[in-house]
Amino acid sequence: AAQTETQQHLTPICASPEQAKGQPITIATDIYSLGALLYEMLSDQKPHRFSTARPTREELALVVGEQVPRPPSVIASDAQTARLLCGDLDAIVLFAMHKEPRMRYATVADLAADIRRHLARKPVAARHPTFGYRAKCLVKRNGSRLVASAAVVIVLAGVLFAFWARSQQNARESAAVAEKSIAVLPFENLSSDPDNGYFAYGVQDNILTDLGKVGDLKVISRSGVAAYQGKNRKMKQIGRDLGVANVLEGSLQISGDRVRINVQLIDTRTDTQIWTEQYDRKLEDIFALQSELAQTITAQLKATLSAGEKAEIWRQPTQDLQAYDLYLRARAALRGEGAVIPRENWNVAVDFLDRAIARDPKFTLAYCLLSEAYVLEYRFGEGHSPQHLAAAKDAAETALRLEPNREEARLALARYNYHGLKDYRRTQHELSSLPSSAPHEVDFFILASQVERRLGQFAASIRDGEKAVELDPQNASLAASLAQTYSGLRRFGDSERVANAAIARLRGEKSTGLFLVKNDAALGMGNVEEAHAALGSIQNKDDSDYQTARLRLYLIERDYSGAKAFAANVTDEVKRRPDFWLTVAAVAHAEGKVNEERQANAEAKRLALLALVQRPDDPGFLGALAIAEASLGQKEEALRRARQAAEMLPPSVDAVGGATCEMNLVAVLVMTGDRDATFDKLSKLVKLPFGLINYGDLKLNPVWDDLRNDPRFDRILAESASPLPFNG
Repeated sequence: AAQTETQQHLTPICASPEQAKGQPITIATDIYSLGALLYEMLSDQKPHRFSTARPTREELALVVGEQVPRPPSVIASDAQTARLLCGDLDAIVLFAMHKEPRMRYATVADLAADIRRHLARKPVAARHPTFGYRAKCLVKRNGSRLVASAAVVIVLAGVLFAFWARSQQNARESAAVAEKSIAVLPFENLSSDPDNGYFAYGVQDNILTDLGKVGDLKVISRSGVAAYQGKNRKMKQIGRDLGVANVLEGSLQISGDRVRINVQLIDTRTDTQIWTEQYDRKLEDIFALQSELAQTITAQLKATLSAGEKAEIWRQPTQDLQAYDLYLRARAALRGEGAVIPRENWNVAVDFLDRAIARDPKFTLAYCLLSEAYVLEYRFGEGHSPQHLAAAKDAAETALRLEPNREEARLALARYNYHGLKDYRRTQHELSSLPSSAPHEVDFFILASQVERRLGQFAASIRDGEKAVELDPQNASLAASLAQTYSGLRRFGDSERVANAAIARLRGEKSTGLFLVKNDAALGMGNVEEAHAALGSIQNKDDSDYQTARLRLYLIERDYSGAKAFAANVTDEVKRRPDFWLTVAAVAHAEGKVNEERQANAEAKRLALLALVQRPDDPGFLGALAIAEASLGQKEEALRRARQAAEMLPPSVDAVGGATCEMNLVAVLVMTGDRDATFDKLSKLVKLPFGLINYGDLKLNPVWDDLRNDPRFDRILAESASPLPFNG
C-alpha cells in the first residue's frame, strides 16, 4: 500500500521510467532521480515537458519512459554554461538518466566518483574512452587546467549529500522487499566421529534444496553459503553479503541410530532470533525430518506454500538409507574446495554412486549426480574419454525415464548436451521444457545464461546471469561470467561495475577471475594503466591465467625485454599451452628475432598437434595450429586449417567460440599478406559480439601494425569504439 501511495504522487521531474510504469523502486531509481535533479540545476531547464503541472499516469509513462532528453548543454541559457556542461557533464547526467535501470551507475558512490574524475580532468566512465578523448583529458590535467565553476561544485556536493541520505533510506526499504529471503548456513558436525561431516553437509544441503522449491522464497545456493563453514558468523554482515533478511544455522549430532538437530532462524537486520527448535529422531526418519524442517521454516517466514510445492518437499529421494548415505558421501567428494575436482575424489565419488544405484536402481538423484560427474570429467579432464560421455548420457536418460517431471533429471540431460555434445539448441530445448513459472535452483540459471550467450541471446543471458549472481553472490566465477558477457558486447563500464561489486562482496578473496575481467575491460578501452592495476591486484602470481594475461600486457605495451624475462619464468602448466608460444612468437616477430620466432611457433605447432590427438575436433586447437603454420610459412596448410575451424563452428552456431574461430582466420590472413580478405573479415568481425575486436586491441596491439597505413583500418578502429546492441 505504501508503495502504491508513493507512486500515485510522483514528482514529474524526478520520476524514473520504472516508477512511471508502476514497477518496484530500487537504487537505480535514486540514480535516475539524482540525474534528473542535476539536469535541472545545471541547465535551469526540466529534462521533460508535460502538458500540465500534474500529468496523468499515462502521459508520465509515455514522456518519461520513451522520450530521451536533450543534453543539458544544448538547452543551457548562455554560451559559457553550455561550454562547461558540454562533454563530461552531459554524459554523466544522461548516463544516470538511462531508460534501462541496469545501464545507469550502480551506486551513488559510482556517480560521485565519476564527478570527481571530471573535476580532476580525468576520463569519466560515462563516456567511451576514445584515444582523442583521453588525450584531451591528459592535456587538461598537465597543461593550463580549467577550473570548474564553483557553483557547479557546490550544486554537485549538495545534491550528492541529499541523495546519500536518501540512498540509506532506500537501502532500508530494499531490505523489506527481501523479507522472504533466507540463507541456510553449513551445519556444524557435533558427532564424535568427525567423518560424519559429510552427513551434516548433506542435511543442510537438502533443507536448502527443499526451501528452493518454494516459489515465494529467495534462497541462496549451496555454494553461496559454503564460505561461512566454521567461521565466526556475524549475521548482519552475512545478510548484507548475501542480500537476505534471514539466516538458518544449526548443528547435527549422530549417536548410534539416532540423530539430533538444533536449528535457529535469525533476522539478519536486527541479529535477533526468530525461532529455535531441537529435534531428536531416529536416523531412519531423516527424510521426514528434513521435510518437516523446510515446511516449518516456510511457515515462520510467512511464505505461501502451494500443494504442488508441499508435495515436492515431502518427496523422498530413496527408501534405502544406506544408498542415501553413499549418495551424500559422493556429493561431498564432488563438491569440495576448488573448481577442479581432484582425480582421486572423482574416482571415490563414482564408486559411491555406483554402489548407491546398486542398492536402489530407482534412485533418480544418484543418476543425476553420476551423469554430472562423467560429463564434467569428459569436458574438463585430461582423458576426454568417449566412454565417460556415453556413461553421462546413459545416467541422464535413466534419471529422466524414472522421473520425467523432475528438474534435476532434465538439468542432467541439458548439462550433457551442453558440456558433452556442445549442442546448444538441444540444451535450450531441454531447459525450455521446464515450467517457466516454477522456482528454479541456481544451476538452472547458470546453464540457461551460458547457453543463451552461446546462441547470441545476450539480453536473456544477462538476465539469467544476474539471477544466478543474486542466488549465489559469493561465487566469483558467476560474476566473472556475467562481466565477460558485457565485455563481449564492448560494454566495458557494465563489465567493471559487475566485477567491482563482486570483488567488494568477496573482500578480495578468490577474485583472480574478476581482476582478469577488469584487465580485459581496461585493455578494451585502451587503458593500460588500469589494466596494470587490475593484474597487480591478483595475489596468486603463479595462476596460469594471470601469467597468460600478464605476458599479453607486456606485448601490448611493447615491452619486449620485459616479456621475454617474464616468459622465462612462467609455470610448466602455462608452457604447455600453444597460445603461450604464439604470444612469445609475436614478441620475437615485433623485435625482428627471426630464429626465436620460428622456434616459438614450432613449439606452438607441436603442442597443438599433441592436443588434437586427444581432441581432434577442437576448433580452438585447430586455429592455434593454423596460426603457427602461417608464421612458419606453411600458408596453404594454415589457410585450410583456419577455414576448416571456422566452418566447424560458425558464430551462428556458437556466438562465443565461433567469433574466436573467425578471429584466428583473420590472424592467418594477416600473416599470409591477403589484405583485402583481412579487411573483409575485420569489417564483419567488428560488428560481432565476442569478436575480440575492440578499440584498445586495435589501437595498441602490435600484431596490427602492418595494417595501420591502410585507411580501411582507421574506419574499423572508429567503429570498434562503439558498444554493441544486445537485444538478441
